[in-house]
Amino acid sequence: MLNAHQRRHFEVLLSELEAALDRIEALGQSAQRRGVLSVMDDDLPAGFPERARPLLDALRAEIARFAGQLGLSQLRRSRRRAVEALILAETISIDDSSAGQLRGYGAVDPRFATQVAPALAGLRRQLLALGELCR
Repeated sequence: MLNAHQRRHFEVLLSELEAALDRIEALGQSAQRRGVLSVMDDDLPAGFPERARPLLDALRAEIARFAGQLGLSQLRRSRRRAVEALILAETISIDDSSAGQLRGYGAVDPRFATQVAPALAGLRRQLLALGELCR
């Protein structure tokens, strides 16, 4: 019933839905690590994991049924490529934080070059070193 492009669309759609369900389940089950600049509030209602379990199971079963009905194939994903993509995205974000880019937000303090730019360069180097571990 679906052509190859349509089938690929549904393979991606449903695999992303599966990944979202996994993330919802993980968020419901454990307190998240607190970062320096971000904190996940523990504000889910009491009993969320137990009440969510049947719905998560039902959604996963429906995805499996629907995928079978449409004759979808499993998507093979590379953990290495996923890690590399995350590192690349964050490297680009760092690059977009240069003095030249920040001028769009207003004048850049001259101390940026000696205080902020070196720290950004250090973060970038460490990210790239992390990426090298994938090779």
